[in-house]
Amino acid sequence: MGHKRRKGKKSGKGWPKIQGQDRHHWLNRTKGGTWTIDNISYLHIERHEWWHHIFKNLNLDEVIALLIRIRDIKNQQPHSPPHT
Repeated sequence: MGHKRRKGKKSGKGWPKIQGQDRHHWLNRTKGGTWTIDNISYLHIERHEWWHHIFKNLNLDEVIALLIRIRDIKNQQPHSPPHT
């Protein structure tokens, strides 16, 4: 992932900019997330970009539920290798 910055990015409702870091909403603003301290974390720019590349706008609870479903599907698979 590149370090492209979006043009016209909002100021962050008083959250300071930190070089090399992005503000990440754990509950996306489009889903009602706010600029409160319990909903914002600073992530390294590349980690933030990768989060959205992989998980789009899923919130943390949705990501955890997705990973649990993937684990359950994996655990339901046969444990012996397929016959060739």
